[in-house]
Amino acid sequence: MAACSSDVIFRSLHSTAVAKEGDAAKPGQNITTFLKPFSHLPHSNIHPPHPPTFPRKSSSRNPPIKCLSNKKLQRRLLDLGLDDAPPNSPKQESSLEKHTFQKRSLLLISSSKVHGHEFLGHAVDDINSLLKTANVKKVLFVPYALDNHDDYTARVTKPFSQWGFSLEGIHKAKDPITAVNEAEAIFIGGGNTFRLLKTLYENNLIEPIKRRVLKEGVPYIGSSAGTNVATVNICTTNDMPIVYPPSFSALGLIPININPHYLDPDPASTHKGETREERIQQYHELPDTPPVLGLREGCILKVTGNKAVLTGVIGARLFTAGKKPQEFAVGTDVSFLLKEN
Repeated sequence: MAACSSDVIFRSLHSTAVAKEGDAAKPGQNITTFLKPFSHLPHSNIHPPHPPTFPRKSSSRNPPIKCLSNKKLQRRLLDLGLDDAPPNSPKQESSLEKHTFQKRSLLLISSSKVHGHEFLGHAVDDINSLLKTANVKKVLFVPYALDNHDDYTARVTKPFSQWGFSLEGIHKAKDPITAVNEAEAIFIGGGNTFRLLKTLYENNLIEPIKRRVLKEGVPYIGSSAGTNVATVNICTTNDMPIVYPPSFSALGLIPININPHYLDPDPASTHKGETREERIQQYHELPDTPPVLGLREGCILKVTGNKAVLTGVIGARLFTAGKKPQEFAVGTDVSFLLKEN
């Protein structure tokens, strides 16, 4: 879902231009100079600490402006004649994609535990292939999604050591940012997605992780909550909001959302609550929402550069706003999901 603080910034720009025509930006004007009056506002990637802003009813004085993604905000700024656009503006986007996304190497796992398998057992071949291809010896583990970091790290260390990899918990590092900057590979485990994302923001790790994975090609493994934060936002998590992160916007390593632990409706069940599919459809009632890939337990999305394929022991179900859900079996090439709309 779009970062709603961009809506705040654009409303301010719009209001200023209407209030005083002479203050409007001129072609070629430096964006830093023009945005100086708005420097008190939060960064466009970080929501202010209040619920997201959604479209309001139209009025002649307050036309509806939807929550804008960073890309759409940048296009609006360019339309205003701001030629000095941000680094990832549409002007430089194609070049950025060529040098960035070709390097990404992701393993997005629905769940660490699958019936009939040991802990991470269903993903062992994919994990080994990912790490050995990159000559990884040590993995940086991020246990922020659970409360007891030591116990969680110890549990994950066991299988990784059996596979020939050492594993270090980021919570033991003197400086988490330095730990990310020096990591050979990053594994973010499951638990509560809200707690995980909040802690990533508190430790200023969003941009360092994103840079290392997208620009420097550091392998990324996510499981459950760790998979959630690899997507556009965490709006399609199953978790309870036990804490409130400063933003629902996540790492954005892929341009879609994922619903881990996806459950198909049981036609024999007497339960009358909402199904997972119905909740995802409710998400798509909002404007500008990305597709949602429902990863069943045991399903894995493997991303190498601009190629994506489903692996694991079971397939996935894709939900796209305005379209019927689609089924994809294990082994299906789903690279089309990586193309941003």
